Amino acid sequence: MSVRLQFIRLVAALAPVVMLAADAPSLRLQVDARSGTVVTDDPAPRLTWTPNVPLPGLDSWRVQVERTDVAGERREWNVPAANGPWQVVEGMALPSRARFRWHAAPVFAPDAGHGAGGVEGYFEVGLKTAADWHAHWIGLSAETRGRAAPLFRKEFKVEKPVASARLYVSGLGWHEAWLNGSRLGDGVLEPAQTDYERRVFYVTHDVTSELKPGANALGVWVGDGWFNQDRVWGPKGLSYGEPRMIAQLEINFTDGTRAEVLSDDSWRAAPSAVTATNVYQGEEFDARRFDSGWSTPGFAATAWEAAVPMPAPGGVMVAEEIPACRRLRTLPVRAWNEPKPGVFVADFGQNLTGWAQLRVRATPGTKITLRFAESRAPDGKIDPLSTGIVHTKQVQTDTYICRGEGEERWEPRFAFHVFQFAELTVADGRIISDLTGATTLSGVAVYTDMPVRGEFSCSDPLMQRMFELSDWTTVGNMQGLPTDCPGRERCGWTGDAHLLTPFALHRFDSTALWMKYQADILTSAAHEGPMLMFGKDFGDRRTGLKQAGLPTMVAPGKRTNGAASPDWGSAIVFIPWDVYCFTGDTRILERNYGSFVQWVEHLRGQAEENIVRNGLGDWCTPWHADGPRPSEPRLYYGRIVPELSTACYWRSADILARAAKLLGRSDDAKKYRQLADAISESYRKNFYDPVRGGFSDQTVNAIAVNWGLLPAGQRPVVAKFLAQQITDAGDHFYTGVFGLASLFPALADYGQDATIARIFANPAAPGFRYLLAQGATTCWEVLPMPSDEGKPFERSKSHPFQGAWAAWCYEGIAGIKLDAEAAGFRQIRLAPQMVRELEWARAREQTVMGWCESAWKRTGNTFTWTVEIPPGAQAQLAPPGRAFALRGLGVTPPPSKQVAESLLLPAGRYELSVALEPAAPGS
Repeated sequence: MSVRLQFIRLVAALAPVVMLAADAPSLRLQVDARSGTVVTDDPAPRLTWTPNVPLPGLDSWRVQVERTDVAGERREWNVPAANGPWQVVEGMALPSRARFRWHAAPVFAPDAGHGAGGVEGYFEVGLKTAADWHAHWIGLSAETRGRAAPLFRKEFKVEKPVASARLYVSGLGWHEAWLNGSRLGDGVLEPAQTDYERRVFYVTHDVTSELKPGANALGVWVGDGWFNQDRVWGPKGLSYGEPRMIAQLEINFTDGTRAEVLSDDSWRAAPSAVTATNVYQGEEFDARRFDSGWSTPGFAATAWEAAVPMPAPGGVMVAEEIPACRRLRTLPVRAWNEPKPGVFVADFGQNLTGWAQLRVRATPGTKITLRFAESRAPDGKIDPLSTGIVHTKQVQTDTYICRGEGEERWEPRFAFHVFQFAELTVADGRIISDLTGATTLSGVAVYTDMPVRGEFSCSDPLMQRMFELSDWTTVGNMQGLPTDCPGRERCGWTGDAHLLTPFALHRFDSTALWMKYQADILTSAAHEGPMLMFGKDFGDRRTGLKQAGLPTMVAPGKRTNGAASPDWGSAIVFIPWDVYCFTGDTRILERNYGSFVQWVEHLRGQAEENIVRNGLGDWCTPWHADGPRPSEPRLYYGRIVPELSTACYWRSADILARAAKLLGRSDDAKKYRQLADAISESYRKNFYDPVRGGFSDQTVNAIAVNWGLLPAGQRPVVAKFLAQQITDAGDHFYTGVFGLASLFPALADYGQDATIARIFANPAAPGFRYLLAQGATTCWEVLPMPSDEGKPFERSKSHPFQGAWAAWCYEGIAGIKLDAEAAGFRQIRLAPQMVRELEWARAREQTVMGWCESAWKRTGNTFTWTVEIPPGAQAQLAPPGRAFALRGLGVTPPPSKQVAESLLLPAGRYELSVALEPAAPGS
């Protein structure tokens, strides 16, 4: 009998027993990766029901979908547990406004001893076609508006009992919707930025309970946002035109009749107390001009004028595909300083993205100016250099003019900032309350609502602190899309995004955001015609004719920065593949397959003998050569362009071959597998040094090993050579953002854990300890060097691609590795690393299958490992030594027995005891 068969029989006897509370399992329901009652326009929405508890004896899932607004439309599926807790709604009509109730329940084996239970959720279909929209786009005349954020209002009567009511609204750039004096929803900076000429998000509000008999008033407040960003990146910025809005309130009465309230020129409009607003600069608010009754019935709007018809932005109207931005963390001021009389600087102790909430008592007309920055100057005032003043010519600034009536609380509506420091000055009056009191300012972190689903902690304080920096930097760059930095550029650079995707998917419930951003890449890619193009060599950029479908450097928006380079543009393939691996959702492969093919063929057209020689290179590489730095950093970053761009070409072809196989396109699978193999062979022939056993650059070695570009037998050799390169460099890594994301897995997967430990322990620059010693609380664009000390730091201090390495905390230290052959965590490989260098580590994440945990501690040469495998999944365990005991938690008494070194476990919670090999002398 084989060892594997023996072990499978052993595990069957150890299947953990966990009783379900009241026979009702806890399931987290989502529609298209969003929670709550979701409004979707997707022709085939995907339902997921993630277990929050173990489900021993689970056999399958019973899923029912029933239309609630029309009788008799119902479907039911039985989904085998191993297929995953998800189902695409198919075989049902999904017309506009249709509403559905759905139910998911586990089905257990007959001897499991549990009932079914289950959880119920809801979703509805939005306005799917242009014909569904009866409202019109309206605005405020430019002469009246000036730079103010306009207000719009409409009164109407409700004269019959209401059965249901929905408000569909979009205000561009950003808006707030109000009804009867109350703001609807808690989302901010809505809707998320898109390519407005191609698609426009609208927001849906269920206002059934907010309507009242008799007079009602609907209001919409609109800020410039990204639609009318007219101050930065060109004479007119990136403006699409004056702000505008569209609103459609649909009311269904209990007698079966319905009514609509539609935006048109019968609405009244006026400039608001937000007297100016800009994404990069900030917001000005004059509280003396604000009337809180503006959205209430009976308000005297005599000074208001008729709204003016505005042209539609041009894009298809789409129900907003992602959770809203929200106020998600609040920080107090850590310290106040007064570097100059009348200038007060608040230090929040953490670099964050969002805004400051102001709370004061002051005399009427008092003007409070808040300026924001990531750094302080030597004189103690703020230093706006790292937030991009050289490029944007803007200092992040909010201005508030006090009303002078008791305590006033204010925060901006249509602007956000990145800052650790806020500089407060007062003019034209005086503050009555304690100006530097504990409540005067609060830092409010604002980002797309992505709940944490992946916890991580370990015994190394430095490693833990760097993980926290990655966390803060990631959320600081998620305001509706993944940006490169929240200060200087605030743009969705494609290369920055694809590097970050794995960490963001491990750490946050961010699937919807990545699917939205992939759609942004495609809509920006639809641009065709004259555009800045990459030539055959690094640095060769000239205007050429861009083909529709090829990605741009930046998405979405007008600031495309031209056609994408091979290393940045490969996001069009890399991001959908990562989303598929995490979710098991083949829709994203099907819907993007044509783009995969076009991109690979585009790179094939650029390649010469399978080598691509143009691109940006390994961006933000720390400087380590003798002599002065190059005046143009990209010359330094670009020294390995052929190696990096060709690696991206190989990985794109490799993913395409895998996707073709998964989708049943056998001819394409064969064709592109042969192409990927040919690229790999050319890569080794052109760049690999067989005498030294590696490549010339740390980054090239790291990605060649981590991406799997090399044959399996060659990877340990190159990993060892990489470790030696780092040792020879004084235990420093000199990788840019591509290399850093691959560095630690390339080393640890092949036994070079000690090298990683020395990297983290190294206090000298460039390195993590040195970065923290400079006061970093988020990831800086480039690692600082001693030559930077005492000088203003010009580069951004919040760049998430420098935190992409933290995906390895889950996949390496905890050892939770995805298996693309059984995507969506149906098959998991658990193989912890750094077990000699750390005392303990724990990662727990809510995968789409359910909770997966890997928690271990080392005591001498004994390694104790607790694992949880989600319902319906199985895991291949690779203990870092000889496993000598295994028990299923909940089994009494816990049996103990010698087991094999490689373990295949079904769903459940287990504890292993492992004997480590004695540490080598001097290790």
